[in-house]
Amino acid sequence: MVCGRGLCRECAVETGSLMACRAKCEILARRISDLREFQSSQPLLQERLISHARKTRMASGVFMTAVGVLLVILGLKFGQWAFAGPGAGIMLVYGVVTLVMEYRRSSRTSNFRLCRRCGYNLTGVSSDQCPECGAKT
Repeated sequence: MVCGRGLCRECAVETGSLMACRAKCEILARRISDLREFQSSQPLLQERLISHARKTRMASGVFMTAVGVLLVILGLKFGQWAFAGPGAGIMLVYGVVTLVMEYRRSSRTSNFRLCRRCGYNLTGVSSDQCPECGAKT
């Protein structure tokens, strides 16, 4: 029930998972229902975006480290260390720092558990059910 008034049979309308009286409260109930549906779809999108960004940062770190190692090898093999040295140093430092930061970030964020259905923070919840929406975790 949205408005808190008692509902009679003539004016009661079911809007999704909510009950409301006709007219003004019915519109409000539909808006609340739509908002709940929108919010329940967002955590999955956010998880996908975070996962994609994490993979991109990891790939960037691996690529920069590989280029740095390749420049070191080429510089040593062909004796062009003055040419390859600064680039190799920059690439190696950037790649290793990126990988270390991403590793530390992923270990820090893995401490949080979120409900896949509603996005509720499940850290410290001992049951296998979300207290917010009731979904299995």
